[in-house]
Amino acid sequence: INRPAEGIELAKILEGTNNFCNNHKGKIWLEIMLVQGINDNIDEIKKVAKFVNSLKINKVQINTVVRPPNEIYAKPLSNDYLENILSLFKHETEIIAPFNKVADYNKAEDKSELVLEMLMRRPCRPNEMADSLGMNLNELNKLIQDLESEKKIMRENSDYYSIYH
Repeated sequence: INRPAEGIELAKILEGTNNFCNNHKGKIWLEIMLVQGINDNIDEIKKVAKFVNSLKINKVQINTVVRPPNEIYAKPLSNDYLENILSLFKHETEIIAPFNKVADYNKAEDKSELVLEMLMRRPCRPNEMADSLGMNLNELNKLIQDLESEKKIMRENSDYYSIYH
């Protein structure tokens, strides 16, 4: 996914991962990053799960694209798809990609300020902002338009918004 250095061999990575998991005395959480169209083929994920299930680990964390990627083709997988693959893993498994609702839009006096505060942390997609803020997507899109016209936020990679710089 992130352009590994020339000469890296998958077999050696798997062997090293297995050796580490067998010899490490502490807890091990393994994160698996999935990208739409790159490594989301169900047959390949089953192969990954078979290997992961053979490891002595405590938890599996499933992740997908959540920040603006360097490559425009790097797209996230849907939460439904991620939910469907959880059962392939025998260890405790969780999805770490989606936002959790962290604010109550209805209680906020300045809704634009909530959006700006969120985008100061990191760029986000409108649906992520709406979910996280508990906001109706149509209302959020109106706020986004206003903030864009005020040059407070800008669109990146066609999917994300960030603070204007």
